[in-house]
Amino acid sequence: MKQEIFKVGDEVECINVDAYVSLTKNKAYTIVNWLYPQIRIYNDINNLCVYPIALFKLAEPKFTPETFSALNEKEAEKHIGKTMEFADASCVKINKWKKSVFTGFYTEDSIWSFKSNCTYWSFMRTCPETFEKKKVKKTVECWVNIYIIENKVHWTKPEAERCATPDRIACVKLTGDYEVEE
Repeated sequence: MKQEIFKVGDEVECINVDAYVSLTKNKAYTIVNWLYPQIRIYNDINNLCVYPIALFKLAEPKFTPETFSALNEKEAEKHIGKTMEFADASCVKINKWKKSVFTGFYTEDSIWSFKSNCTYWSFMRTCPETFEKKKVKKTVECWVNIYIIENKVHWTKPEAERCATPDRIACVKLTGDYEVEE
Protein backbone atom coordinates (compact mmCIF):
# COMPACT_ATOMS: atom_id res chain seq x y z
CA MET A 1 0.00 0.00 0.00
CA LYS A 2 1.32 3.45 -0.92
CA GLN A 3 1.73 5.95 1.89
CA GLU A 4 0.18 9.33 1.14
CA ILE A 5 2.30 12.29 2.14
CA PHE A 6 -0.43 14.83 1.45
CA LYS A 7 -4.15 14.90 2.10
CA VAL A 8 -7.06 16.92 0.78
CA GLY A 9 -7.04 20.40 2.31
CA ASP A 10 -3.26 20.49 2.93
CA GLU A 11 -1.36 23.60 1.95
CA VAL A 12 1.54 22.64 -0.33
CA GLU A 13 4.36 24.85 -1.58
CA CYS A 14 5.59 24.61 -5.16
CA ILE A 15 9.32 23.76 -5.13
CA ASN A 16 9.88 23.17 -8.84
CA VAL A 17 7.94 24.76 -11.69
CA ASP A 18 9.74 22.91 -14.53
CA ALA A 19 7.64 23.55 -17.65
CA TYR A 20 4.49 24.49 -15.74
CA VAL A 21 3.93 28.17 -16.49
CA SER A 22 0.71 28.18 -14.48
CA LEU A 23 2.56 27.60 -11.17
CA THR A 24 4.75 29.94 -9.11
CA LYS A 25 7.79 28.68 -7.24
CA ASN A 26 7.52 29.04 -3.42
CA LYS A 27 3.79 29.82 -3.64
CA ALA A 28 1.34 27.84 -1.51
CA TYR A 29 -1.62 25.97 -3.03
CA THR A 30 -4.43 23.99 -1.39
CA ILE A 31 -4.96 20.36 -2.37
CA VAL A 32 -8.48 19.86 -3.72
CA ASN A 33 -8.16 16.18 -4.62
CA TRP A 34 -5.57 13.42 -4.24
CA LEU A 35 -4.83 11.18 -7.24
CA TYR A 36 -1.61 9.38 -6.27
CA PRO A 37 1.06 10.14 -7.52
CA GLN A 38 -0.56 13.43 -8.43
CA ILE A 39 -2.54 16.15 -6.70
CA ARG A 40 -5.27 18.40 -7.99
CA ILE A 41 -5.04 22.11 -7.17
CA TYR A 42 -6.22 25.45 -8.51
CA ASN A 43 -3.27 26.96 -10.35
CA ASP A 44 -2.33 30.64 -10.81
CA ILE A 45 -4.92 31.15 -13.55
CA ASN A 46 -7.62 29.58 -11.35
CA ASN A 47 -7.92 26.34 -13.33
CA LEU A 48 -8.32 23.07 -11.47
CA CYS A 49 -5.38 20.98 -12.74
CA VAL A 50 -3.47 17.81 -11.90
CA TYR A 51 0.26 18.03 -11.07
CA PRO A 52 2.89 15.48 -9.96
CA ILE A 53 3.54 15.47 -6.19
CA ALA A 54 7.28 15.83 -6.88
CA LEU A 55 6.66 19.52 -7.62
CA PHE A 56 5.48 20.22 -4.05
CA LYS A 57 6.38 20.06 -0.39
CA LEU A 58 4.11 20.52 2.61
CA ALA A 59 3.88 24.27 3.32
CA GLU A 60 4.97 25.69 6.65
CA PRO A 61 1.97 26.35 8.88
CA LYS A 62 0.83 29.97 8.83
CA PHE A 63 1.20 32.00 12.00
CA THR A 64 -2.13 32.76 13.65
CA PRO A 65 -1.95 35.69 16.05
CA GLU A 66 -3.67 35.69 19.43
CA THR A 67 -5.52 38.99 19.87
CA PHE A 68 -6.14 40.75 23.17
CA SER A 69 -8.52 43.54 24.16
CA ALA A 70 -9.78 44.93 27.46
CA LEU A 71 -11.87 41.76 27.72
CA ASN A 72 -8.82 39.54 28.12
CA GLU A 73 -6.15 41.74 29.71
CA LYS A 74 -5.34 39.09 32.31
CA GLU A 75 -4.41 36.60 29.58
CA ALA A 76 -2.17 39.22 27.94
CA GLU A 77 -0.15 39.72 31.13
CA LYS A 78 2.16 36.80 30.28
CA HIS A 79 3.49 38.80 27.28
CA ILE A 80 4.84 41.83 29.19
CA GLY A 81 8.34 42.57 27.93
CA LYS A 82 7.83 40.81 24.59
CA THR A 83 7.44 42.22 21.08
CA MET A 84 3.77 42.50 20.15
CA GLU A 85 1.63 44.28 17.56
CA PHE A 86 -0.64 47.14 18.66
CA ALA A 87 -3.60 48.97 17.14
CA ASP A 88 -6.56 51.13 18.02
CA ALA A 89 -10.06 50.49 16.68
CA SER A 90 -9.59 52.42 13.43
CA CYS A 91 -6.30 50.64 12.66
CA VAL A 92 -7.82 47.21 13.28
CA LYS A 93 -10.45 47.90 10.61
CA ILE A 94 -7.75 48.43 7.97
CA ASN A 95 -5.44 45.76 9.47
CA LYS A 96 -2.64 48.22 10.27
CA TRP A 97 -0.67 47.12 13.34
CA LYS A 98 2.47 48.62 14.91
CA LYS A 99 5.20 46.41 16.42
CA SER A 100 6.59 47.41 19.78
CA VAL A 101 7.46 45.99 23.18
CA PHE A 102 4.50 45.46 25.53
CA THR A 103 5.40 47.38 28.70
CA GLY A 104 2.21 47.22 30.77
CA PHE A 105 -1.40 48.25 31.18
CA TYR A 106 -3.26 51.53 31.38
CA THR A 107 -4.72 51.53 34.86
CA GLU A 108 -7.55 54.07 34.61
CA ASP A 109 -10.99 53.16 33.34
CA SER A 110 -10.81 53.91 29.61
CA ILE A 111 -10.81 52.33 26.18
CA TRP A 112 -6.99 52.09 26.13
CA SER A 113 -5.59 49.06 27.85
CA PHE A 114 -2.15 48.20 26.55
CA LYS A 115 1.00 50.28 26.92
CA SER A 116 4.03 50.15 24.62
CA ASN A 117 6.68 52.79 25.27
CA CYS A 118 4.57 55.89 26.03
CA THR A 119 1.60 55.01 23.80
CA TYR A 120 -1.65 53.35 24.82
CA TRP A 121 -3.60 50.98 22.55
CA SER A 122 -7.02 49.33 22.54
CA PHE A 123 -5.86 46.08 20.94
CA MET A 124 -2.76 43.95 21.03
CA ARG A 125 -1.82 40.68 19.32
CA THR A 126 1.04 38.25 19.16
CA CYS A 127 3.38 38.13 16.18
CA PRO A 128 6.19 35.70 15.26
CA GLU A 129 8.69 37.91 17.12
CA THR A 130 6.69 37.42 20.34
CA PHE A 131 7.94 33.86 20.55
CA GLU A 132 11.56 34.36 19.46
CA LYS A 133 14.05 33.34 22.11
CA LYS A 134 16.24 36.28 23.08
CA LYS A 135 19.97 35.77 23.45
CA VAL A 136 21.60 37.21 26.55
CA LYS A 137 25.33 37.90 26.71
CA LYS A 138 27.04 36.45 29.78
CA THR A 139 30.62 37.04 30.90
CA VAL A 140 32.56 34.63 33.07
CA GLU A 141 35.86 35.54 34.71
CA CYS A 142 38.40 33.72 36.80
CA TRP A 143 41.93 34.13 38.11
CA VAL A 144 44.69 31.62 37.37
CA ASN A 145 47.77 31.19 39.52
CA ILE A 146 50.55 30.20 37.10
CA TYR A 147 53.20 27.77 38.35
CA ILE A 148 56.00 25.84 36.59
CA ILE A 149 54.35 22.45 37.21
CA GLU A 150 50.60 23.09 37.51
CA ASN A 151 48.20 26.02 37.18
CA LYS A 152 45.34 26.58 39.62
CA VAL A 153 42.03 28.31 38.78
CA HIS A 154 40.18 30.52 41.30
CA TRP A 155 36.91 32.41 40.83
CA THR A 156 38.00 35.60 42.63
CA LYS A 157 41.23 37.61 42.91
CA PRO A 158 41.24 37.47 46.76
CA GLU A 159 40.89 33.69 46.63
CA ALA A 160 43.78 33.45 44.13
CA GLU A 161 45.97 35.64 46.39
CA ARG A 162 45.06 33.66 49.51
CA CYS A 163 45.89 30.32 47.87
CA ALA A 164 49.12 31.44 46.19
CA THR A 165 52.39 29.76 47.16
CA PRO A 166 55.85 31.34 46.96
CA ASP A 167 56.68 29.56 43.68
CA ARG A 168 53.85 31.32 41.79
CA ILE A 169 55.04 32.92 38.56
CA ALA A 170 52.00 35.13 37.90
CA CYS A 171 48.31 35.60 38.59
CA VAL A 172 46.33 36.09 35.36
CA LYS A 173 42.73 37.20 34.94
CA LEU A 174 40.81 35.31 32.23
CA THR A 175 37.44 36.40 30.87
CA GLY A 176 35.12 34.83 28.36
CA ASP A 177 31.84 35.94 26.79
CA TYR A 178 29.06 33.63 25.63
CA GLU A 179 25.39 33.89 24.71
CA VAL A 180 22.51 31.86 26.13
CA GLU A 181 18.77 31.91 25.49
CA GLU A 182 16.90 33.99 28.04
